[in-house]
Amino acid sequence: MDDLRLSTHHLGDIAVISVGGELDTVTRASLDRCLRAYFRTPGDHVVLDLSGVTFMDSGSLGMITDHHRRAEAAAGRLAFAGASPSRIQVLWLTGLATWLPLYNDVDAAVLAFGG
Repeated sequence: MDDLRLSTHHLGDIAVISVGGELDTVTRASLDRCLRAYFRTPGDHVVLDLSGVTFMDSGSLGMITDHHRRAEAAAGRLAFAGASPSRIQVLWLTGLATWLPLYNDVDAAVLAFGG
């Protein structure tokens, strides 16, 4: 099993969380805590870089879509970068790839925020 790797940096006022490894029932709590830490105030913007994710289960997908909804409700935004269909098939199988703000890379997601 791949360990989950998380790293963060900022591009202006946008937090970028880079995720590597597998997102599953064992590892998703770490990402959940990290996302909660970056959505503490209304209007926060976060890009979740999934380019290093090798697997994502449906429970992890549910967790990140919950964060997306909460961010929007608090006038913030959560965008997703680098989520290719070959590695994260669950996004396309569930139809959420058409609903979530997906971008090819972090730069494109930051640009969409106006950054």
